Amino acid sequence: MRVRLSHEAEADLEVIADFIAESDPARAFDTVVDLRAACSALGENPRRFPLVPRYVHLGVRRRVSGQYLVFYVVNDRSVDVLRIVHGATDYEKTLFPGW
Repeated sequence: MRVRLSHEAEADLEVIADFIAESDPARAFDTVVDLRAACSALGENPRRFPLVPRYVHLGVRRRVSGQYLVFYVVNDRSVDVLRIVHGATDYEKTLFPGW
């Protein structure tokens, strides 16, 4: 199944890379490569990872990749990655601002 990253998810990767690069540019690159690979792998078995309990009605799923959480939804023809955030982030404010 095709995997698509939202504009927000792409921006998340940039923020993650910039933050890590301040102290370790090589690790920043490796982290982004690993996160992209984790996202791409979602296309192989997209329902493998659990639905987020509070957002089951929206079909939002969460995959853990290292210290990061990849939030996504499975559609008929694609997996849409919504956001990629650090595990310590209050992800509800990030995913659903204003709720």
